[in-house]
Amino acid sequence: MPPIPRIFFTYIEPLLCPLGAIQPLLSPSSITAPLTSSPREPTPTETLWALQNAVLLFGFALLTWVIMLHSNDRKVVRGYVLVSALMDFPHWGALAVALNREGVLWEVGQWRGEMRMLAFVPMDEKYYDNIG
Repeated sequence: MPPIPRIFFTYIEPLLCPLGAIQPLLSPSSITAPLTSSPREPTPTETLWALQNAVLLFGFALLTWVIMLHSNDRKVVRGYVLVSALMDFPHWGALAVALNREGVLWEVGQWRGEMRMLAFVPMDEKYYDNIG
């Protein structure tokens, strides 16, 4: 695999996932802060959802790390990159629904930082779909 995608999938993506997983643990109010006009403590259901999301992100990071560092089979790596890229389509759909509800779907200049990251990190992955 060329150096740029190998670095992205081997180091950057596995680091982004645990950071996303740790955020709700370190700052539970960060879960609801972007959703309301004034930050509030998350409800038990919101906390459960965020923690489950954290577990999934952490598991995804571990899986990425194991496959990218320990697989010598080119088909496994290509399959993993393809599945990772395909997962971005429902991700973008959910982001589009959320941005549309905020009324800023087509106004990129009004997106908050986390919205931009959610939109543009998967674009980096799409560039590398045909690797190998």
